[in-house]
Amino acid sequence: MKKEPQQYRMLVEYQGEGDARPRCANPLWELTQGRYRSEAAVHKAYKARAKSLDFKILAVEPWEN
Repeated sequence: MKKEPQQYRMLVEYQGEGDARPRCANPLWELTQGRYRSEAAVHKAYKARAKSLDFKILAVEPWEN
């Protein structure tokens, strides 16, 4: 039985020093832009973005609308 894709939310913490560090709540919850079948798929899809924007994904959980 296939699992239906769903939206997830990620707890992300932006890294950086001094002015490179964001001036927002940190860590913060962020919704995924698409729907995924698993938490592992979310990690895989956001790996490059996390590297380029210098953040760590601390937690991933399904988002109930």
